[in-house]
This record gives sequence, C-alpha cells and structure tokens, in this order.
Amino acid sequence: YSDLTGGQYFVQTVELLKNYTKLNSNITLEFIDSNTPDFYEYYEKYSSEDFYAGDIIIESSFENSAGELQERYKVLSLDDLYLIDDTYAQTYGYLISGSNVESKVTSALYYVTKEQQDKVTFITGYGCYNSAALSDFTTMLTENNYDVTEIGTLDSEEIPADTDILVLAAPQTDMSENEIKILNDFLMNADENGDPQFSKNLLFFASSKQTSRSLPNIEGLLSDWGITFADGIVY
Repeated sequence: YSDLTGGQYFVQTVELLKNYTKLNSNITLEFIDSNTPDFYEYYEKYSSEDFYAGDIIIESSFENSAGELQERYKVLSLDDLYLIDDTYAQTYGYLISGSNVESKVTSALYYVTKEQQDKVTFITGYGCYNSAALSDFTTMLTENNYDVTEIGTLDSEEIPADTDILVLAAPQTDMSENEIKILNDFLMNADENGDPQFSKNLLFFASSKQTSRSLPNIEGLLSDWGITFADGIVY
C-alpha cells in the first residue's frame, strides 16, 4: 500500500491508538513484529485468521455475569481501517486516501467487551425485504455489533428467544390474526408473572406500494402501538 500523505495516516493511527490507552487504563497497546516469536504466538492462538502487516487485533478476556471466563477478539485489516483507492493499482499500488480507524477500533472495542450482542431478526415472509436486499442497513447493524439473523413467516418459524429487534421491511401481504398475536406477544415480552416488560422492539418499513388499509391486520397492530398511516410519498 502507498500513502498519499507520505505516511501521515499511519502516524495518525499510532497516535490515536495511544490515546485509547490514555483515556482508559484497562486498555493496553502492544506492537508486534511479524518476524518475532510473539507474532507466532498470536498466529497459533488465532489459527483460523489470516494476518498481514498492519492488521490490528482487538482482544479481551473477562468474567461475565455468570462467573464464566469470556474471551472475544476482532481482527481489523487495512481494508477495514482505511479508504483504499485502487484506480492506479497496477502502476502505483493501492493508495490510501482516508481513514476509518477511530470508528472501526471503537466498534471493535465495544464488541469484545460487551457480554452479549443484541440480536436483530429480519422477517422475510409476506414479501418483505431480507437482510441481503437491505445490505447497507445490514452492514451498519453488523458494524455496530448487532447479530443479524432471519426467519420466514411467523406461523412457520418461531422468533428466536434472544431477539431484541424484529425488522418488518415493506411487507406486501398481510399477516393472519394468529401471527399478529405472536408479534404483539413479542412486543409485550411478558415475564413469568405475565407482566409486560416492553423490552423488545419492532422496526417497520412501509412499502411505497402500501395504501391505506391494504394491510389491515398489520396496520391494526401498529395502530394499537400508536403508529398510523396516511397515503402519500415523501420526496
């Protein structure tokens, strides 16, 4: 890789990483030469990973609420850390033209220190968009440490118990009354005594093809939760 600024991005990265250790005494920083035994220890520890010069490994080890040792890590490559311009790759190599270091490192720190990831489940039945169709949104979720999964229709698959957020993206067909009950029960999230906890969430994206009362059951549920619709498109 070549740096358009003569190495300033790499210098900036080192200084930024040092600042993390200054702001939090629980964070330590270590530079490892790939030609030393220390590197091979990491290589063996994370044998499923391919490491390259310039990669950053964020790792943590802590005792979770159950008293169990929890270890988690994330590897950030140069492609993750920098904006790479390959326009002149054959002549000059890949040129670094920008930095994502702060956002990527901060996200990785959050990932390795969080005891449990929040889970987002896409409902793909009813003509909804799946996570691949909403790739930019899905990337945003995964980069912010959400675990993303999918199910089909509510009458054919159960909502994973650890789901925090359901995504219903532009449904084309309505749900049955039983499916509406399943969705409402998810949002109520009653405890063992039957008391609602209201600790679950639903993200609903209306379709541009949706008209008033075209999905009466879904719209009825949303109305019960304070969301109503009007015909029209915002440009």
